[in-house]
Amino acid sequence: MKIGCSSWSFHRTLAAKKMTFKEWIEYCAKNYRLDGVELLASHFESHEPEYLMDIKNLCTDLGLTISCVSAENNFTQESVEAVDREIEHVKAWIDVAAMLGAPLVRIFAGASQQLKSETVWNNVVAAIKECAEYAAEDGIQLALENHGGFMDDQIIRLIGDVEMDNFKVTMDLGNFGTDANIIYKAMENVAPYTIFVHAKCFSFTDDLLEKTLDFPRIIKLLNKAGYNGFLSVEFEGEGEETTEVAKAVAMLRHLTSEAHKEQVGLMLK
Repeated sequence: MKIGCSSWSFHRTLAAKKMTFKEWIEYCAKNYRLDGVELLASHFESHEPEYLMDIKNLCTDLGLTISCVSAENNFTQESVEAVDREIEHVKAWIDVAAMLGAPLVRIFAGASQQLKSETVWNNVVAAIKECAEYAAEDGIQLALENHGGFMDDQIIRLIGDVEMDNFKVTMDLGNFGTDANIIYKAMENVAPYTIFVHAKCFSFTDDLLEKTLDFPRIIKLLNKAGYNGFLSVEFEGEGEETTEVAKAVAMLRHLTSEAHKEQVGLMLK
């Protein structure tokens, strides 16, 4: 598994203009030695080709993979016109991802409650399918996040109804609720469809374990499922973003290293 960071982890820093987007990318490479960065649509300072090429070249120079471009969208709109605008928005970010050489575009479906309407559900399926077909032309995969109340049953149903090889899941570890009897089983169910993981963090113990989720259990679960993609840190706590993300990276490096040692040990038996 590879370690990355979502620009959302620095949303307060970026909003306060304490760092530019490019400075954040440099910080991730030079201070955290990350494998990749996840770039949110709202954090780009320009959509001009020259700026996008600067971002791409900067990441290449720093040895960073652009792991994912995150289009912030909502397909559960009330009108057909509004849904069409969201489709065009996602397609525009697919074009950006293609220019940047990013393999994934993260999308949202909308609010889980709204999708209980079969009409809305069918509209969302059609919208995702159209975007997935468009993304396939550039060899890009769409990764649906379990955002807005989504649980494993709805996610798996959407995967089946869209039925596109390039439509998979961004598993946000913090979006399955707080009931331990439910969340880890939900993760287990979604893992076979997962192509990207948001390592959601809020706060840490003194020995650098996240307080709200059992990350050792999660890493073992993902490893058992054969997951070899990115763990993209998504910090949403109240602490200093630079410091707290450093804790998350340290935790994930340790846990993935232990998982790798265990894997090698099994191979050598």
